[in-house]
Amino acid sequence: MASNVTIKDYNADNKIMKTTEGGGAVHTPHHIVDEVLVSALPTGAALASNQATIIGHVDGIEALLGTIDSDTNDIKAAVEILDNAISGSEMQVDVVSVTLPTTGFTGITTYTHSGGVAVQLAASGALKSGVTVKAYSGNAAAIFVGFSNVTATTSGTNTTGGIELAAKESIFIEVDSLSDVYIRGGADGIVTYIGT
Repeated sequence: MASNVTIKDYNADNKIMKTTEGGGAVHTPHHIVDEVLVSALPTGAALASNQATIIGHVDGIEALLGTIDSDTNDIKAAVEILDNAISGSEMQVDVVSVTLPTTGFTGITTYTHSGGVAVQLAASGALKSGVTVKAYSGNAAAIFVGFSNVTATTSGTNTTGGIELAAKESIFIEVDSLSDVYIRGGADGIVTYIGT
C-alpha cells in the first residue's frame, strides 16, 4: 500500500517522501519531491543541445556589445574634441600652414573706349590666390573692374557695374584665373595687375 511521509530538509522546508508501506511501521522509500507537482518538460523545452546553441548566441552578442562600447567611446572622444573647438556658433581653428604661391603674373591691359566692350584682363593665367588690379596714374577717367558683363556706369539701377577705380586706386579680387576679370571705362584707360 502506498503512503507518503513528510520530512524536513536541511533548510527546514517540508518535503514529501513517496514510500510503500510494507508491514508494520516500515516504509520503503521511492523518491523525495517538493510539495509542488512535478510535470514533464513541455515540447520544445531547452535541452542541453539547445542551451549550448543559445549560450553561443549570447557569447556573440556579448562580443558585439564590447565592440559597440569601444566604438561609442571613440565617437564620444571625437565629439568632445569638436565641442572643445566650438565657441557659441563658431568653430575655432588653428591654421598650421598655408602654401604660398611660388609663381605669378604681372601685366598691363589697355581699354580702348571706341570699342565699347569689356576687355579681358588676360587670355589665361591660373591663379591660386587672386589678382590685384590697379588703375594707371595717367587715366583721365575711372576704370570699372568686374566680370565679363561689367559695364562702365555708376547708375543705381545697374547690376553689372563693376568696382570703380580712379587713377592710382586698386582692388584685390579672389579668382582662379586672370581670364575671369574684365575692365571697362568711360574713356581710354590702362590697368596694371599682379596675380598669384
